[in-house]
Amino acid sequence: MMHAEAGRAGRGMVATWAWRGAQRLSRKWPTERYAGEAVLRDLAVSAGDAETAERIVARFAAARAVARTLEGGTEAALRAERNAAAEHIARMKAGDAERRALESAITTLERGAARPLATSLLTAASCAMTARHREGAVALYSLAWRVARHAGAAREAARAARAIERAARAAGVYRAVRLWHRRATVHDAARTD
Repeated sequence: MMHAEAGRAGRGMVATWAWRGAQRLSRKWPTERYAGEAVLRDLAVSAGDAETAERIVARFAAARAVARTLEGGTEAALRAERNAAAEHIARMKAGDAERRALESAITTLERGAARPLATSLLTAASCAMTARHREGAVALYSLAWRVARHAGAAREAARAARAIERAARAAGVYRAVRLWHRRATVHDAARTD
């Protein structure tokens, strides 16, 4: 009797392991219900630190301003988004690398210069990844990819896609790894520099 129970328990454990493995393989990258939502998920790791929370909110405001601009809208609404982002960014420490990158993103967003905007977003995303704010970093890399793709900036699009591929690999989201690897490869092939 004990042997039969052990056999069933063993099969259950194997079945559970296989199911969890299949679930991990099919897991998708989190989606956003509204512009910039993914950035706010990093608030869970701020552990009540006001400075970190303000950094995440500034990142959210900048990401939202860029996303809203990509979606389109009235100039007044887009200006309000940029102004809100600038206010939050101004609360970050002076001289901070991410602050400079986000300020540059908002400034280039106002001018409509796509390639420098993508570069600024890549720098801000790198800073977010260094701070271990994966959700915000991936959201910024994704925005950088969208901006670069729209501008025909293959080098920046490839950099963003490779960064998202690395983040997906670290998170175990293998479907996203394959997707972003293919996108990076396509952009690398399209580079003319």
